[in-house]
Amino acid sequence: MYKVNITSVRPDNNIEFFRYDSDMYDYIEEKYVQTGDLVSLKITLSEDKFTEYCEMIFDSKQIFREYIKDPILTYQEPIKVRYNQHNRIAVSINTKQIEVYKDLYNVYLR
Repeated sequence: MYKVNITSVRPDNNIEFFRYDSDMYDYIEEKYVQTGDLVSLKITLSEDKFTEYCEMIFDSKQIFREYIKDPILTYQEPIKVRYNQHNRIAVSINTKQIEVYKDLYNVYLR
């Protein structure tokens, strides 16, 4: 398993976090979630709502590499970067390999 944490911090609550259009989420669902390549996706907000946390767990590091090189997602990346820069939203990405044993798998992904 390969865990990706994306943290986005906005300067105030009047600025929306970047969102893809619904077609993009449908594409991600069909291509990555339904196939089991994207095992888990959790998005949460901090209590003050200034920080958004996105945790993604991919089946493997190779799948994550395919995900970030996906031509449809890559096409959207400059749009997201411009939006975040224009709205002064700071984004950090941390990745790490995680070992999930069979017993832990069912508990962790609930």
